[in-house]
Amino acid sequence: MVKLIPKYGIICDDVREENNGKSIIIGIYTGDILVKKFPCVLNLSVWLGVNIEIEEDLDFFRIECRIQVDFNNNDSVKVKPLTARTHIDIRDITFTAASNGKDTIVVEQGINRAVLEIPTKGVLTVSVREPKKRWRKLISKEIKEQSG
Repeated sequence: MVKLIPKYGIICDDVREENNGKSIIIGIYTGDILVKKFPCVLNLSVWLGVNIEIEEDLDFFRIECRIQVDFNNNDSVKVKPLTARTHIDIRDITFTAASNGKDTIVVEQGINRAVLEIPTKGVLTVSVREPKKRWRKLISKEIKEQSG
């Protein structure tokens, strides 16, 4: 049996890897995503953390990740949700029994450079799932114009 446990998502400008294998998270959005004006183009990355509980060796496990923007439709603007998807493949997972009979694998992974054309204000949500299961939200941020 396998259980996906979402932990966190960080929305940022970029995720890079140093020569020593460490990851660098650049331009973290700590609050709302503020833009100068609409329409605009956002180049976003996501750093996500999930745990996977396993009870046996696995040759392969896939995690799907979705960045979705739902727009605040008003009377004059009708816009369909915008979605970018990717996946993380994990291979050759070896089970080592813990005291509870389960092993937990921690996955921290960057999803880089989703290019999103944003016509109006909305809410950006990052979700993960096992294939063909329900989406589980990691984080949401409002996208809106800067004031002043």
